[in-house]
Amino acid sequence: MLGPLRPEPTLAVHDPLAEVIVLAKPDLLYQDRGTWVWRETKTGGRTRTRETDVLGKYPQAALATVLLAAGVLGGERDGSRVELEILRPDGPDIHLVDPRDPIAVGRAREVVRDLAEAWHGDLLLDPHPGHWCADCEVARWCTARPQANERGVA
Repeated sequence: MLGPLRPEPTLAVHDPLAEVIVLAKPDLLYQDRGTWVWRETKTGGRTRTRETDVLGKYPQAALATVLLAAGVLGGERDGSRVELEILRPDGPDIHLVDPRDPIAVGRAREVVRDLAEAWHGDLLLDPHPGHWCADCEVARWCTARPQANERGVA
């Protein structure tokens, strides 16, 4: 029996070891016979390929795996899963990740760590200007702004 569907809920999880608050927004969260299911939906190309590293390619699924493995949602963990649905023109590819599988959890932690490592260890908080500064409303006052580019944006 399926529990209530929670489309795009905002989850806030405190990680005291890393000293961070993790914000996550699953595409869909629901319970299936008392266990949590975290569903992410992505679009894919025309060619159907069986992904070999879905956690590396889709970091949202990696974060979901880490959070479910840690039991942050409570409830029964046996049977909980991450469902990654990749929509393609010829039909969906569904990938299931078991947050009790030590290999999957290890890979998921590696992906999350690699993505967070640079900003988590940054104690200087130096800005990293780039092309995204072109539309910034305070770019003309920013001391870290890049030199004017070909569009004349500083």
